Amino acid sequence: MQNPSRDTLIPFATHTLPWFALLAAAVGAAPFAVASETLLQPRLLILALSSLLLEMLLTRVLPYFKRRNGLRVLLDLLALLWFALLCCAATGGIDSHLLSLFLLPLTAAAIVLSRFGFLLAMAAVLLCHVLLGALTPQVDLWSSAFVIRMIGGVAPALIATTAISLLMLQMQVADQQIRNLSATDVLTGLMNLRAFEQLLTQWHDIAEHTGRTYSVAVIDVDNLAQINAAHGHDAANQMLLAVAEAIKRSIRTVDTAARLGGNELAILLQDADATAAGTVTQRIRNSVYAGTISVASRMLRAQVSIGVASFPGDQFTSRELLTQASQRVEKDRKLRSRTDKT
Repeated sequence: MQNPSRDTLIPFATHTLPWFALLAAAVGAAPFAVASETLLQPRLLILALSSLLLEMLLTRVLPYFKRRNGLRVLLDLLALLWFALLCCAATGGIDSHLLSLFLLPLTAAAIVLSRFGFLLAMAAVLLCHVLLGALTPQVDLWSSAFVIRMIGGVAPALIATTAISLLMLQMQVADQQIRNLSATDVLTGLMNLRAFEQLLTQWHDIAEHTGRTYSVAVIDVDNLAQINAAHGHDAANQMLLAVAEAIKRSIRTVDTAARLGGNELAILLQDADATAAGTVTQRIRNSVYAGTISVASRMLRAQVSIGVASFPGDQFTSRELLTQASQRVEKDRKLRSRTDKT
């Protein structure tokens, strides 16, 4: 159940789990006020309350946890589980009226943990119930009566939190689909301009701090306007799609292709200097030239011009590199035009 949307759920959990803790503390403190006759071990309940509140306080005050949200969430879940175990042990063990407290860490686990992590949380809750049974006088852990009692106590919580876990999985899949659609060009299936510029900026920052190199290639389909005028919009779209497919076949797995708009495409070539970028772009030229589309019994072939800019060789920012590559497209077009005439 690990998804990109986990990045949004973890911060959500760091703000939500303290409220879970306050709710748990309020329920756990209730025996002191309204049901003191059920409180068999008051010191154990005090330990449960103090350990939960101390964990919540320390993980939000100490600088070590400021940027470790994942660790903080894990500790919060363990603290809620430990709290539920101590509260039940202090108020009757497996017969405690506070067994429903285990629903809190299970619910939180269903929201923020992976599927495997949620299964571990379920196993931990079952283990806690076995421990509570062992601590409760006159309870035989091997008897069918205990098994039925445990199933009756745990099953509703497991069913409810499993439903929450499945719902979160569906939400995360839907969220990922929305993210993909927002970052993808509808026609070509390549990354769109906005997403490409964000990726380019991120990679430029990495390259600046680590000394790595990269190149940007801009590809312009020269004869797309003529195809559109002579054969229609659908033919132009077919040609652009054919060029996009040729690019996909030609680039490396670490490279990213995008449509900048109109008849202009681009590629981020990671860890590629000008020489390596030239090898990839030549492969693209060959692939594009080898491909054709059929329109009204005529075979049409795309003509592309390519411009490349590299970092750090060209010493530009990421946006300037993209502009420089676009300007070199025109130089490539003029060079090919002179070559064709000769």
